[in-house]
Amino acid sequence: MQSRGRYRASLILAGALAASALLSAGAAEEPSYAGHHWDAREDQVYRAYLSEQQLEYREFHTLSPEQQQDYWNWRARHPDSAS
Repeated sequence: MQSRGRYRASLILAGALAASALLSAGAAEEPSYAGHHWDAREDQVYRAYLSEQQLEYREFHTLSPEQQQDYWNWRARHPDSAS
């Protein structure tokens, strides 16, 4: 009987921890994709992308989802390119 209670308590605790991890991951302010986190290096690469594509600078978060995906597709083909 005690083992059932401990089992339930463990499940509840595990669920609460998992929910907390999911919520905190979604609260990140900076964009990230496939292991890339937005930092000074990513901004430098993004600017290289804009230059190569002959696009004017716009903050990444103002791009449409399709434009953001275009960048990430380009980024996957240019793992460490920055000028």
